[in-house]
Amino acid sequence: MELTLGLSSCLAGNAVRYDGDDSYNPKIMREIGEWATFEVICPEMAIGLGVPRKPIQLRRHGEDVRVQGVDNPQLDVTDALLDFARQISTRCDQWSGYILKKGSPSCGMHGVRIMDASGQQQLESGQGKFAQHLQQLCPTLPMIDEWQLADSQQYDQFIQRVLARWQWLKWIRTSPDLAALRQFHQRFALSLLLRDPQAKYDLDAWLDERESLGESDLAQYFLLFMTALNGQADVLQRSLALNVYAQPLASEIEAADWAALQELLSEYGAGIVPLSFVLGALRQLVVKHQLALWQDCVCLFPDGVEQRLRYPV
Repeated sequence: MELTLGLSSCLAGNAVRYDGDDSYNPKIMREIGEWATFEVICPEMAIGLGVPRKPIQLRRHGEDVRVQGVDNPQLDVTDALLDFARQISTRCDQWSGYILKKGSPSCGMHGVRIMDASGQQQLESGQGKFAQHLQQLCPTLPMIDEWQLADSQQYDQFIQRVLARWQWLKWIRTSPDLAALRQFHQRFALSLLLRDPQAKYDLDAWLDERESLGESDLAQYFLLFMTALNGQADVLQRSLALNVYAQPLASEIEAADWAALQELLSEYGAGIVPLSFVLGALRQLVVKHQLALWQDCVCLFPDGVEQRLRYPV
């Protein structure tokens, strides 16, 4: 199964913007496009708006936000965009993520200007209507805009979630049982722990309670799993969780190696060394002592695609 992402068409270099221009993004097309296939989509074109076209904007009417023409408020494409999002959502199980155009009243993920009913004064900011509805319909689909993608931390978290979803979409085709789900969970245990320790512990408990596995159980687990990978744990939370995670190593490795790891974990908790130092040390210990339980850990041993996407040269 190919790694496939949805992509705003203008970011691929297609001249579909309202002004007849494009918004080609070389980072997306070169760095991510080397490893992923894109399905390019322009919702405004899909609902019949041409190129060039009069611009549209978000306008607040009481509790409702509508997508209307800047110059012609009689043009209201809100329902058309929502309908198209519903159509597109049927393809979500083919995608591992979606990259959208920033600031767009249809595609923007955040910071889109919401004007008053007259369209003259900005009241607030929010999401584009297509992006908002698609996110509601496909809550496990990682979505980001190109402005967020330029931030290294948001980029890394997005790519991690994309690749986790890709692994799930391939794995789910094998008709897994409960034992297989526990193995999948173990592979991602450290990734979950570093993003949201409490969510990881809650998932552990959820799995312990299961005696069998149904389709709804898989859907529930995956929603909790992807939500956890969207967590924002701080250094203190990660430090405490890593100390718990590393405890089983005490009886598996040499005393000197354990003491060195404990010292490194203390230095990480104090902000002296970065997380990459801790992960590197854990990786070396797993290899040195042939620790089978950790050899499939995707956080310690990412595959080639993840290595290139998360740490491009």
